[in-house]
Parts: sequence; C-alpha cells; structure tokens
Amino acid sequence: MPHDAPTATALDLPRALRPRRVLASARRGLIAIAIALASASGATVASAEPDLEVARSRYIFLGNESRPPLVYKEGGQPIGVVVDLARAIADKALLDAEVRATAWSDAQRDVQTGAADALLLVNKDPERERLYDFSDPLLDTEFSIFRKDDRIDVNGVESLRGRTVGVEAGGYSALLMARYPQVHQRTVPDLNVGFRLLCEGQLDALLTDRWAGEFALAQGKVTGVRVVEEPVDRTSSCIAVRKGNDDLLVRINDGLRRARVDGTMQRILDRWKGQHVVYVLERDYGWYRLSMALAVVALALAAVVYFDARKIARAKRALAEEARRTRAMLEDLPLPVRCSSLDPDGRIVFVNDQFVETFGYTLADVPTVDEWARRAYPDEPYRTDNRAWWNAAIHDAIKRRARIPHRELSVTTRDGTTLDVLCTASISGDQLIVSFLDVTERKRLEASVRELAFRDPLTHLANRRLMEEHLGQAMATCRRSGLFGALLVIDLDNFKPLNDAHGHGTGDRLLVEVARRLTSSVRQCDVVARFGGDEFVVVLGGVDADEAVAQGGAGTVAEKIARAVSAPYLLKVGAEESPLDHRCSASIGVALFGRDDLTRDQLFSRADRAMYQAKKAGRGQVRFHAE
Repeated sequence: MPHDAPTATALDLPRALRPRRVLASARRGLIAIAIALASASGATVASAEPDLEVARSRYIFLGNESRPPLVYKEGGQPIGVVVDLARAIADKALLDAEVRATAWSDAQRDVQTGAADALLLVNKDPERERLYDFSDPLLDTEFSIFRKDDRIDVNGVESLRGRTVGVEAGGYSALLMARYPQVHQRTVPDLNVGFRLLCEGQLDALLTDRWAGEFALAQGKVTGVRVVEEPVDRTSSCIAVRKGNDDLLVRINDGLRRARVDGTMQRILDRWKGQHVVYVLERDYGWYRLSMALAVVALALAAVVYFDARKIARAKRALAEEARRTRAMLEDLPLPVRCSSLDPDGRIVFVNDQFVETFGYTLADVPTVDEWARRAYPDEPYRTDNRAWWNAAIHDAIKRRARIPHRELSVTTRDGTTLDVLCTASISGDQLIVSFLDVTERKRLEASVRELAFRDPLTHLANRRLMEEHLGQAMATCRRSGLFGALLVIDLDNFKPLNDAHGHGTGDRLLVEVARRLTSSVRQCDVVARFGGDEFVVVLGGVDADEAVAQGGAGTVAEKIARAVSAPYLLKVGAEESPLDHRCSASIGVALFGRDDLTRDQLFSRADRAMYQAKKAGRGQVRFHAE
C-alpha cells in the first residue's frame, strides 16, 4: 500500500532545514498545490519545470485475467482495453500505478486485505457497495444470455426459470442471477469452460459480459452458439477501492475525467473496438457480405487521414464509388433485409426494394426517424423505453459515426401494421446504413413454443411444469418473509358422467368455463393451473403472517371458488349445439405452507389428502389438511 512521505518534526528541525531537504519539500509542496488547483478548476496540469521530478507513490491496480479483450495476459503481461484505460487514468492523475491481471477471487481478496489498491472493471451491487467505494463510470457493459443456436426456448431471463445457467465465480453475473432464485446457478471457472459445458448440453445458458463472451467465442472458434439480443442487465462498470480510501478515489476520478475530456479514453476505445466480435451463421451470410463491404469502406476512410489534399480528393471519389456499389449490393441481397440510408442530418436518402415491399414506404413518403419512432412507440408506458432508445441510438450513431448494436424493435408499416424487426446500423462512406430483419414470424413461433411448454392447450392455464415452478418460488418467498400461503387442490364432482353422456367436446366446454371462473375468483398475483382431466390447482401466495388469519383467508377463497363452480352452466351439446343446463360442484383440499421445511411433493400430498376427505364428506365441500 502507498505511504505518505515522512514529514519534518520539531525534534529533527536542524536536519530538516538542510538545503537539499528544503528544496525537495518545496518541490513537493508546489506540485501538490498545482494538482489541487487543477482539480478545483477543471484545467489540465500544465507542464512543470522539466527538472522537477514528481513524487509518486506506488499503487497496484488488479483486473480479472479471464476477461479478454478487456483484461487478460499475453506473454505473461497484462493487456486489454481496460488495462490501457487504467494506465491512462493513472498517468493523468499523476499516480505511479502498476496494472496486474490475476484471478478475480485473488484480486478481490488482495484489495480487501490491503495488499493491492484498486479493482478494475467492477459493477456496482449492494453487497459490493458494503466493501468498496466506486469511481465514476468507466465502461458501459451489457450482461447477456448465450445459448445454443437451436434453443429458441431460451430467449430472455423469464425463460430461465427452472433451468441451469453458468456464471463465473465471484463475478457480477453470479450476483445478477442471485436475484432470480428460480434459476439454478452453476459456477464455471472461466468462459472457455462455460461455453464447452453449454455446447455439451450441461448448461441451458451462460450469462456473461457480451463483449467478453463474443471474444471468447471467436478465440475458441466455438460454433452453434449465439447471444440473446435483449440483455439481462445494462450497467456501468467502475474502478473500486477499499471502503474509506477517499484520497485515492478522488485522484482516480480526476484522472478519469481528464482522460475523458482530452479524448484519451475515446482514442483507446477506438483502438480496441475492432475486438468487438461479429459471428454469423450460414443463413446470415448476406449480412456477412454487407459487413465485409462496410469494413472495406472503414479502412479506406482511415487511410484518408494520411493522404495529401490531392489524394484526399481521390479517396472521396473512391468512397463515393464504394457507397454506390454497397447500395447496389443492398438492392440485390437475397435475404429479407430491409435497408435505408441516412445522411449526416438524419434524412433518409435511400431505401431498397425489400424495404418498400415490407414497409410500404417509398423514398418520397418515408417518414423521418423521429416521426417513425413516434408512430411505432406512442406514449404507452411499456414502449417509451424503446422509443427513447430508437431516437437516441440513431442520432448518436449519426453524430459519432458509430455502429448500433442489434436490438429488437416494433416498426409500423404504412398501412398501420406493427412488425417485430431486428434493427442494426453501420457506417458506409458518409452515410448510415440502417437494416431491418423481419422477425415477426420467429417471435410468433417462440411465443407458441412458450405456450406449449408452460400452458394447458385447452384452458390456457398454467400446466403442471409451470405451476411447480411458481409453487417452489412462493414457498421460498413465504419462508423468507414469514408469511403463510396456501395450496388448493380442486377436483370436479361427477365430471365423468357428463363426458359419457354428451361426449368429450361438451366436457371440454365445461372445463374451459370452470377455468374462467377459477381465475376470476382469485387475485391477479395468484396462480391457477390445470393438472389434467378435471383436476385444478390454485396457489395463494403471502396470505398473512398469522397462521390462523391465513387459514381463514384461504378458507374464504376456497368457499368463493366452491360457490363459483357450483353456479349453473349453459353448455352447447352436439353438432346442433343444443343448450344443456348443467350443474356440478367441486371438492377442495387446502394445505398451508410458510415457515416449515416442507417439499413441494409433501405439500401436494397434504392438499390431495384433504381433497379426498372433502369428497368423502359430500360434494362441494372444503377441507383443510389436519395432522
């Protein structure tokens, strides 16, 4: 750890007044004053006299060695975009800092024990905020789900319920998944192992920083894996210091600000942005051709900097020709890609045939970016975030000449139809090429897969699989909160005679109506499921902290359900759909859960036994489990 330089005291005054020591103290004082004034005014520290040597203390900054291209080792030396950023920040803050790449668990231990001073690339979390103080944001990061290409059922964090997700030990992904107790975590030592387990089918998904994950895929030449476009979390990573190390934190923030203001950070990011990995499938080869064409344009643009005025003119002509060829290629793309070009002022200046065919707009009547966003994303609360992203991303890309990452959006066609599209944008010459891949049918199929996996096809209630997940979550929540919940097992009385007399079609109509009545009898937060045949289940979560009150509340709901089910039914029978006045009742068994250590199977057994007791007592009865 750094130590302050020793200061003179009254006991060694004669020695402290020696000329060489007076000069050294004066130099240190002048430099300290200069740094303080610069920090207060926001100005960069001007060059001091060349013969003055800045007194620096040795600091140790640690990064996770398994995060290429952010932090990793090559030839035993730490490299990566964050390593370069940390060195630049230290230089701007006049810190003599050594950047090391090591195992992440060792790095955290060393900073907490004082063997090192700072952690690089740390995402804030309540648990971490008790241990560290954090700098201003360093890098924006996306934590995304990686899945096998054929696992279309893994499409977001909600689809991970009951599945096994790989996370790195001690990393932010593990802290993130801890918010979802219904997801099973499996710790992996590094991303290479994680992707191997994913490909072998031992993991359903892998959660990690998108940049690092894509780089690991490219380095390991992993195929058959892709990223879910919508990230689980967008956050900003910081530099962390041990709690209370305010002096170092101030200097780090000062260096960070200086590096950002004078463009050093952007230059480092621009130098490393080529490490962003684009991986394509065979069916996406048209996208690959487009990317290659745009890469040629980018290289030509970079070369312009080194040309004289005559060469610059020739380069501009070449760029214009390349842009013309790019447009021609866009017109001929066999894939369903809808493309448009925007000039530096945000005006749409080109649309290809696929764009016109899909959206109905020609170049003459295509709306502006702002107008299109307003039509696609009116001010409904659940869509304003996408509308804001659309505007910000397009305008930021035009201003910074930067690529827009893939994102799924809703786009309105000329006739008012809403389509789901995968949107991205890249630079071509002096224009921004915005591309849209229609994924409406894919989204419909994914929704159908989810429906088949988790819903009863007749009643559209939750099926057994989804109910068991909800019940497990409700039981865990009640144990933590001290509340009681209730499980209701419901069986219709004399359902078989109706089926035998009038056919399964009539029985199905009865089940659909029973499902509707059950749903309307409980709270929106409660879960109703069909377990097959004429058996239904209801989970009431968080009824009350008092067991007797909870039992009374569950009993009230059960009686309400019994009354709703026993009300008359008017069913259509046969091909002629003749009306049939039918009555039935339900036997209901109830079992409370909360502070005990029951398993789901034990709880079901209790409620099931109570239901059979209700049947023995007569139709339309409610019984509670009794020890």
